[in-house]
Amino acid sequence: MVKSKKQLIEVSIDGLDYPIKIGKKVTAEGDNTITSISIHAMIEKIYEKQFEENILYILNDRDEYVGLQQLSNKMITYLNSINARTADIVFSFPFFIEKILTATQQRILTKHTCQFKISKSLNFDFTKKYIVEIPVIGAEYIPSEIQKELFEIPAALVVEMDGFDVFFIEDIIDLVEKRIYNEYSNSFSFEEKDLKILLLEKLENDLCKEFNTENCSVKILIRKGFYSYSTNLVSEIFKLIPSTEFAEERSLS
Repeated sequence: MVKSKKQLIEVSIDGLDYPIKIGKKVTAEGDNTITSISIHAMIEKIYEKQFEENILYILNDRDEYVGLQQLSNKMITYLNSINARTADIVFSFPFFIEKILTATQQRILTKHTCQFKISKSLNFDFTKKYIVEIPVIGAEYIPSEIQKELFEIPAALVVEMDGFDVFFIEDIIDLVEKRIYNEYSNSFSFEEKDLKILLLEKLENDLCKEFNTENCSVKILIRKGFYSYSTNLVSEIFKLIPSTEFAEERSLS
């Protein structure tokens, strides 16, 4: 007897704004913020009718503290219960932290764009990742020499790391800023590309050691007038072979 194949479908919930608490060291109860949630999953057709209803039930169950880890764990439990083949859940939210500008002692409130991602692919278990964007504030915040040698303003450092453990976002921000402002204040003898690579290498080492994680990446993102440019490290080296047409054109020029 031939077994009939189970019919799979993709379901999505996008742009769902939701109040959530983000852990913060200075407040035990955390900071209230609004996250935009997107959920994409591949499930069996028989579960589609109840999918939206069950996700909304999980979100509306607010009897206990609702943070990223608690909410994501509830969603993972549900998706496992219906044997979801693949899933991508993204929480996008702002994180605000007060800064004092070193040059002027002025207090400012800086916004950090953050994401918390949960993913599952075929034959693999769920993974969690934090993504934190740390803006490099202009002339008031870092010496002009560093701007010239290392960054074009506006720029940001984007940190991506495993998210199974609970981290305080401000600890990630503090570590990155200290590495920039303290370690590189006198490093003007390197070429610009060397400074960038050294910064990325040291930041990744610092983050892996401080947060006891093996998976971490840092990217320098520079937003220009009509496009953005980024630099990050990769773990493997690929041999790039130019196409024949392009190679011939270069040799003739």
